[in-house]
Amino acid sequence: MKAKKLMKENSVLKDIYNEYKSTADSVHELEKEKMPDTILQNAEKTTEVNITRKEYSFFNDLTAIFFSKPQLAFIATAIVAALLIFSLITKQNNEIDFDNSQYTKNEVELAIKQAKQTLMLVSQILSSTQASVTEDIIPNRVIKPINESFEYVNDLFKKGDI
Repeated sequence: MKAKKLMKENSVLKDIYNEYKSTADSVHELEKEKMPDTILQNAEKTTEVNITRKEYSFFNDLTAIFFSKPQLAFIATAIVAALLIFSLITKQNNEIDFDNSQYTKNEVELAIKQAKQTLMLVSQILSSTQASVTEDIIPNRVIKPINESFEYVNDLFKKGDI
């Protein structure tokens, strides 16, 4: 509101604002351009890494959220595990009529035991996955190349090559 009041009082400010607005409108009208393949090819040659263009999908976005935020993945996993355990406990407390059931008491107990073992195995796999992501993959395969690229750019700026 202050800016509009000042523009009414000062024609120079109004001209600057109109110029800024027309520039912003023209920038917004520009279409996005794809990166030329030659840039990717040069980057592949210099880094010796095969670069592929990423296909965007809901699944890729969802997995990116979980891998970029390990706490969120841990919370989601804990909630799913808690729900499974809760459902097993509530199902165990219900009495089963083995006379009319197609399963024997021993088969049900074996199934419960196998389900517990499966949950323990899944828990161990998720723990080792979280440890490998936070201790190996993120520091060595994500942060290290980024730091190396920053060092390279900083060296270029120091030399004055750019």
